[in-house]
Amino acid sequence: CTDSDTTFVTLREPPVLDLGPDLTVCPTDSFRLDAGVGEPATFEWSVPLETDSTLLITEPGEYTVQVQADNCILYDTAQIDMYPAPLASDITGTAVVCPGTQDVQYLTLDTLGSDFFWSVRGGVLEPTASKSEIRVDWASDNDDAEVRVVETTPDGCISDTVRLPVRVNVELKPDTPVGVDTLCTTDSIQTYRTQTTTGSEYTWMIPPAAQLRSTQGASEVTLEWTEPGLWPLYVAEANTTQDTACAGQSDTLWVYVYEDEAAADLIAVSRETPTSERIQIQVAAQAFPDSIRLQLYRRPLGGDWALLVGLFPINAIPTDRPSFGSADIFEYKIEAVNSCNDPIITPNHPTLFLQVDTAGGAATLRWNPYTGWDPATTEYAIYRKLDQQGIFREITRLPGTTTEWEYTDTQASFGHQFFVEARGSTPQQRSLSNLDSAAFDNPIFVPTIFTPNGDGVNDTYAFGNIHLYQPNTFTVLNRQGKRVYEVENYNNEWTGGNLEEGVYYILLESPWLGTPVRTPVSIVR
Repeated sequence: CTDSDTTFVTLREPPVLDLGPDLTVCPTDSFRLDAGVGEPATFEWSVPLETDSTLLITEPGEYTVQVQADNCILYDTAQIDMYPAPLASDITGTAVVCPGTQDVQYLTLDTLGSDFFWSVRGGVLEPTASKSEIRVDWASDNDDAEVRVVETTPDGCISDTVRLPVRVNVELKPDTPVGVDTLCTTDSIQTYRTQTTTGSEYTWMIPPAAQLRSTQGASEVTLEWTEPGLWPLYVAEANTTQDTACAGQSDTLWVYVYEDEAAADLIAVSRETPTSERIQIQVAAQAFPDSIRLQLYRRPLGGDWALLVGLFPINAIPTDRPSFGSADIFEYKIEAVNSCNDPIITPNHPTLFLQVDTAGGAATLRWNPYTGWDPATTEYAIYRKLDQQGIFREITRLPGTTTEWEYTDTQASFGHQFFVEARGSTPQQRSLSNLDSAAFDNPIFVPTIFTPNGDGVNDTYAFGNIHLYQPNTFTVLNRQGKRVYEVENYNNEWTGGNLEEGVYYILLESPWLGTPVRTPVSIVR
């Protein structure tokens, strides 16, 4: 057997989804994207939780919708951008005017290409050539007068209405002076102004701490502040129209004028000891707040400055270890900026470098001047240590204009060590040089005869430079080799005693002698 059946399939056109073209709108525009397709459907927007057929647009962006209608799924996207919002700038002009005052200027910020719609309550508007400026002729007393402006941008966007309340009254109220209200005495010349009104004359009430550097009468004045303190500044306005005299004064602008007495100076730059290469840097400060930071600079003498330490507090001055192999002398300075923005720069302070030159049996000590202090109050102390001494002793003191000294006491020792201390006017002003030395042979002189006859001449046996050859042992032998005299630490005191005239032999032994001295000596009475 056979059977058959028939199914009819009908194809229809899908619904049309069209969100419209991409748009650029004004920020204040309110509109909806419509995803309706003319039949029942469900909607899912790219904005969470939005399922209606329309979407209210409040922000720029890309918006997508999915629509399902009778088994058809449709998609569309629209890009919505927004023009810049109008600036809606404030209105500048006089807020209190005398009744009957004419030609009073009001203006707003002129945006390129924008149109401005002005309106006035309580007066007559006089347009000008500039769209962003008007002139107003004010009528009689009115505490509720007003100037208004609306801006329309080249894109057609309209701003909110900007309003300036105006009081038309015989009692004027000029704006509080505008200008710098906190300043240093070093920034003493300043200009102050109030809003200008056509026909008004302004008298500035100037405190005794300021001097007028311009003329009275205008809405702008230039003052020179001469004393620190907190000072009042205000302005009086007078305006006379055809039948009305008006006057008033502004609120007070308090101007604080202050001095910054902060000062910093290098007290001294010095080696820690004459043998040290570490430099100590001492700083003096006056009225120096903790908020101010210092910068320490160093350079080889006559070279280029380099920042050594930047922005450190005054109570944390560092020490330094320069490379003395590259230079003998280094200079230091400190820089800062005080709260008045004035630079603080200390004088240059050098390290001291001592050099000892020996020639012709003498020595010359030379050092660089310490230029950080006044030469009139500076002096140099020369310290010396001999081989036989354990400590340095000051041997001379020289004025601050002296940087060279001839040293002649060469027979005081074989080795002589020196350093220089620069001294200023205070105990803290001290700077030590490096250590330098000089050596002298100072050979011992050995006489072969002496005459102990009591005439005061050559009465003792006297070695030359015997003081340098301590300790020692001095021995006298007769011709038979018998010891006739011996003493420790001989110092030229032997007179021959009761020995007869004749030839004797002496022996001098000392650690300072490479070989003991042996020589005959004749006693002649």
